[in-house]
Amino acid sequence: MISAYELWARTKTISELHNNLKIIPKDFVEPYCGEDVSFRIMVESFGKKLSKEHKVKRIDELVLIGFVGPIKLNNPDRSFLLIEYFGTDRNSAPESPYDVFFGRWIADGQRSVSQKINLKTRKFIGNTTMDPLLSLVMANISCIKHADIVLGPFVGTGGLLVAAAHFGGYVFGTDIDYLMLHGKDKPSRLNQKRRAPDESIRTNMKQYGYESQYLDVLLQMLHCPSGDAKHSLMLLLLTHHMV
Repeated sequence: MISAYELWARTKTISELHNNLKIIPKDFVEPYCGEDVSFRIMVESFGKKLSKEHKVKRIDELVLIGFVGPIKLNNPDRSFLLIEYFGTDRNSAPESPYDVFFGRWIADGQRSVSQKINLKTRKFIGNTTMDPLLSLVMANISCIKHADIVLGPFVGTGGLLVAAAHFGGYVFGTDIDYLMLHGKDKPSRLNQKRRAPDESIRTNMKQYGYESQYLDVLLQMLHCPSGDAKHSLMLLLLTHHMV
């Protein structure tokens, strides 16, 4: 997800959009458009490039229909987005949009985090290191939050621990592979003959500023004595407990 917006209106024309915005109940709009609430309006398009003059015109039109607070382009109290949809064929885009959307910005996504913890620059990785985006998704759906304790069985190089620490968890793991846990196994990077002396899960945590949330790793194998082992493993992987 790039960003999330609360949809206020969807119409076929700009004039319809203005009319729809005017009839939104005042008590709903006031917290976001009051005199002491700074704001900015962004204009984007899909299927056609809009000129700067066109975008400024759209912003001026919207300001005149009810936004009374100060305009602030950097760090405003509220942000709004107008999107004009011209279809998928840029070579034959119509003069007027097929659809017009307007909404209030709620939050940006965290796709940039996967770049921060990408494997190309990570100090310690292996052949089975979890994809950064996948590890973030798993940690997110587990609702990991500050001060949770997160266990990663079969921890490997700690890919899941990095993601869990990003969301505020205190992390530890277990694995049966002594050489991997101590950074003495065969490196997985091309043309790297041996691992650097400081390659370890702790080094990864320090690299991303999560070292204070790293508890430790244990050399052992967690197993399920009965029942569905695969199901139990997934539960262990995603289970965390609040301190």
